[in-house]
Amino acid sequence: MNTAVKNFLRLQVYIKDIGYKPSLGSYEKRKLGIFNVMNVLGLATGLIVIPIAAAFTKDHFPPFVWLIAGSPALISAVVLTANHFQRYELGRMCYFILYPVMTSLVYAVKLDMGLEFFFVMYGVLSVFFLRNTYNIIFSF
Repeated sequence: MNTAVKNFLRLQVYIKDIGYKPSLGSYEKRKLGIFNVMNVLGLATGLIVIPIAAAFTKDHFPPFVWLIAGSPALISAVVLTANHFQRYELGRMCYFILYPVMTSLVYAVKLDMGLEFFFVMYGVLSVFFLRNTYNIIFSF
């Protein structure tokens, strides 16, 4: 197998195993792996894609807009850190509370980043990732 493919597969396993402990069941391990991959992609998007997209626009964005536009990356970093320290519920609650609030702020400052379907995704993911019914309702 190609070295690049091996390195990619190792990186994928490393990302999925962030915060994993052997006492988790196989279902919880799969959920944690999916959640970690989503947050690594959110972190990469916030750190790479958004600045590149902003570089190709004609407008100059104030620092407040940059803070709000970069907040998904910050939230993903907080969630990955919480997962690393095995604070899974804290990571999930930060994700499902802060992401919709910051996405709403993005639209409040009239910055269209194409995040409309994220709200639908939050609702679907909250059912799969959150255990407590109160947390699911609160995240909605």
